[in-house]
Amino acid sequence: MKKLFLIVIAAFLFACSNNTDNDDNTDTLLLTKLIEVNDGNENVIEYTYNGNQLLELTNSAGLKTTYTYSNNKPSEVKVYDEDILVSKIIITYNDEGELSETLNYRYLSPSPITINDIYTFNGNTYTVENYVDDEFIRSYVYTLSDAGNILKQESNLGIIEYTYDEKKSPMSQIASADILYLLFMQGGPNNILSTQSNITGNNYSTSSSFTYNDEGYPETETYTNSGTTTERYYTYNN
Repeated sequence: MKKLFLIVIAAFLFACSNNTDNDDNTDTLLLTKLIEVNDGNENVIEYTYNGNQLLELTNSAGLKTTYTYSNNKPSEVKVYDEDILVSKIIITYNDEGELSETLNYRYLSPSPITINDIYTFNGNTYTVENYVDDEFIRSYVYTLSDAGNILKQESNLGIIEYTYDEKKSPMSQIASADILYLLFMQGGPNNILSTQSNITGNNYSTSSSFTYNDEGYPETETYTNSGTTTERYYTYNN
């Protein structure tokens, strides 16, 4: 099976947005296409919106992610591989409107699993308790900057630290991106420049360099991970 396209792409894509409503303003700058080139192989990701609510992601490998909203917040995410449902995420919120819990049903053959994440917020940190089929696996603690970028992830496996530029992330105008970036536990309103990780005693790092358009959004990115380089090209709606 192709690599599971669990939404939102990877760390570099999701941004923290202050706009959590559906905005039909056609002047909003939205990412519509991302082209990734690695070792001569090209992957094209395309984005479909209703106003500035993200409805669908598709890529050239036949993977599709769809989003459903309730009260202008993401409530369900489905992932398809060649039109076969492979994952469904149910998202719930507490009375204060904070992300509270997710149930991720992964329809993997021959043994489907259910992943349950429970979120607790405390100032500039939040904790995620992770369960698989009701069995507790581990807790993750995330540290946020004042701007909302995730700076650090800590668990009993180790630590990952991130640095950022001061430019706008490609999806900083998307509705509810603040929730999606918390949901997938990476990123923020700015672009990740580097990661430094020590997981189970193994060290690794990544780096990115960008060129930007006149509005301050990335146009191109050179991403390096373990000596492998990926070129990324961003296209917006205007």
